[in-house]
Amino acid sequence: MFILDQPYVSPLLEDTLAESRIPVLVNSENLALKHRGQLNCIPRHEFAKRRSEFLREGICTNSENALQFLLDVLGDRTPASQIRKIKDKVLFRETLAPLYPEFYYSSLSLAQALELGPETLQFPLVLKPAVGFFSVGVAAVPAAEQWYGAVKKVGDELAAQAGLYPESVLGPSRLLVEQYLEGEELAVDAYYTDGGLPVILNIMAHPFQGPEDTDDRIYYTSADVIRRFRAPLQEALSEAGRVLGLKNFPVHAEFRLNRAGKAVPVEMNPLRFAGFGATDLAWFAWGINTHQCFFDKTAPDWDAMLRDADESIYSLVVCHLPRTLNRTSVCEVRWEELQSRFEHLLEFRPMDYRRFPLLGFAFIKSPGMDEPEALLHEDFTRYLVLAS
Repeated sequence: MFILDQPYVSPLLEDTLAESRIPVLVNSENLALKHRGQLNCIPRHEFAKRRSEFLREGICTNSENALQFLLDVLGDRTPASQIRKIKDKVLFRETLAPLYPEFYYSSLSLAQALELGPETLQFPLVLKPAVGFFSVGVAAVPAAEQWYGAVKKVGDELAAQAGLYPESVLGPSRLLVEQYLEGEELAVDAYYTDGGLPVILNIMAHPFQGPEDTDDRIYYTSADVIRRFRAPLQEALSEAGRVLGLKNFPVHAEFRLNRAGKAVPVEMNPLRFAGFGATDLAWFAWGINTHQCFFDKTAPDWDAMLRDADESIYSLVVCHLPRTLNRTSVCEVRWEELQSRFEHLLEFRPMDYRRFPLLGFAFIKSPGMDEPEALLHEDFTRYLVLAS
């Protein structure tokens, strides 16, 4: 069973659902779909009636917008408890605390954060909404003197995004303060089998401009990334899945490797892979259709693929716009110039930049890291024509 919802359905996912005839519940009346008539759509009342069957077969969604509907239908049935423990970052930290006993975190409201004396906190730290998405309202805080500025930044971002996502996806009421994790950040799309074993479908390195940068700009994968990080991530996913009780369950998870080489979770996201169609990087890099793998219960033969792989870098570029930009002042986007910026463009997916602070997503192939590292610092406002 697949639940489709806002904000975006990738063309690969829609084609997959149309061809496979997997049962689909469209949970948003205004969702833009090219092949709605070819989907095996079922109404909400049928989903409620057949929920036990769909739970056995596995449930996946493209967006966390669908989670509240799913929780309402499930009530206390599994996997409702797992969804809540993963989506709520405070519950997530509490549940995994036995695995990471030295990891520092606490929870507070925005008002409490403004009143709090930073001398009571342990720096460096990260401040973020307890229920969050797309790095909105996330701030790295290196030292106590930057605390109040970071709290204001987080509050302003959450206020600016109010109404764009439901509160079950991005909630401003509670914040999580947690230890800043040094080391390389890695994003993983995986699912847990009926026996609780994690199957890794892709690993993406997630670089940043610097230690205080928290924006999503570049994700990339390569044979080197898979070789280096598959074993520690498999171990970390296995441990987390055991504690959380995950079975027949897709996840998108982000980790950082500490100095000892242990993967420590930054966050996990329930019943979905990388959002806004970012999971499709696995298709462009490895020919892996992540959603089809989950429903077919198949696993990539990584050893065979790595034997035959070259050293190309496959990247997803988020054509990011500053959240402070007045996007109503955009008169024109120079789309052709933007797309010609990439040396080997595999696919470009434009987005509604008036609704979201980005121009689109570019899937690219590069012979090395020079292009992705340059794009990490790209100013995409130079492709805009603004009202004077």
